[in-house]
Amino acid sequence: MSEPRYSDMGKPENSEAYEPPRVSLLREYYETVLVCVLFILYTWTFVVMQSKIPTASMQNTLLIGDRIIVNKFAYGTETWPWLKMLFPYRDIRRGDVVVFKSLEDPEKDFIKRVIAVGGDRLEMVDKRTYLNGAPLDEPYVQFGDSRVYGVRDLRSPYGHPRDNFGPIVIPDGHYFVMGDNRDNSNDSRAFGPVERRYVKGKAVLIFWSMEQPGEWSDPLGKKAWNVLKSAANFFRWTRWDRIFRPVE
Repeated sequence: MSEPRYSDMGKPENSEAYEPPRVSLLREYYETVLVCVLFILYTWTFVVMQSKIPTASMQNTLLIGDRIIVNKFAYGTETWPWLKMLFPYRDIRRGDVVVFKSLEDPEKDFIKRVIAVGGDRLEMVDKRTYLNGAPLDEPYVQFGDSRVYGVRDLRSPYGHPRDNFGPIVIPDGHYFVMGDNRDNSNDSRAFGPVERRYVKGKAVLIFWSMEQPGEWSDPLGKKAWNVLKSAANFFRWTRWDRIFRPVE
């Protein structure tokens, strides 16, 4: 008996035509969307988050209405420290702009700049910051009030030292954070150094920026009206020059 001849497709000539199993178009769309959704959920849960700037405490680095990307992956996690052996995590450094949970209300996030880390000696004298005995170069800082308050001057905003503070030594595993708008910021001068476990990530990018007609603390009705005004003035109020600007 002669051997069956094979075609270029690798199948016997006398075999039945082969048809791959058909997958419905609806199922293909479903699987594609499911994979995309899972990827987005994973990314927003473990890698990045977005946040909106509600106050002027970081002005002019960050303005009210800036929407930023926060890298939750930058510093790793204390829950699984062994991951540092696999991924390029790094320690929190002076100058980083970080998002952290409020010490008073863990449901609320703050964003400030790290000024000092564990072991540093920090002091403020007449608005000037000294780190380990040397004046700190802070080109990002803005002062909006020419008045200088003493350490025990209760007239200072927020009822805590503003322009004269310390000296203090930052405990290990803690970070002293302050707003760049130094005269209008509720920060470590009020609530003390922030523990590492409260830090959620590093602010890396402004992905959208838009002027805001109101404040974050406005009542609900006024907020709804402000949303309508923002929609009507979308192109005029968008700060196009700030989009995709790195947070430094």
